[in-house]
Amino acid sequence: MKWKELSAVGALIILSVRSFGQADKKDSLFYPYEHAFYLEIIGNAETLLSVNYERILNAQSTGKWHYSLRTGLGFYKRQSDDAWVFNFPFEGNIIYGKRKHYIESSLGYTAGFGSNFIDSAYTPPAHFESYNQIYVFRLGYRYMFDGFLVRVTPLYIYYPDYLNKIYFKACVSLGIAF
Repeated sequence: MKWKELSAVGALIILSVRSFGQADKKDSLFYPYEHAFYLEIIGNAETLLSVNYERILNAQSTGKWHYSLRTGLGFYKRQSDDAWVFNFPFEGNIIYGKRKHYIESSLGYTAGFGSNFIDSAYTPPAHFESYNQIYVFRLGYRYMFDGFLVRVTPLYIYYPDYLNKIYFKACVSLGIAF
């Protein structure tokens, strides 16, 4: 083979490897990830810590809008009557951004299971039934890069069953994305 033929073959090999290789981290297809596991601190599970799984439904989209569903588990021992309470948050997210930085907004529902209890520390006394529910709205910031996930989000929580009020909280989530 002559020099020109060798260089043409080499260029074709390099172009074919580059065009069929995996997505580069700088490509918009690489982020966000499809799955995330994280610990949420003081989130809508109504516990100090909750374990959560999230699935980004259109992760391979080249646009800036992404959608996800999440679920989790939080539990605690109620101090007033030593009963265990288990909370299961469910949430639908809209995520806007590209590469590392995102804004997210979501609507969620948390189902809580425990035992019946009347807490006289509230005025009027609060009745905690064996099944409680809360509704959550959040608007916050998400950072995802190299498999690391951080979320900082304020929450608006509505307790329809026993307090019938809207509360404001802030939560932080730390985890992995893959």
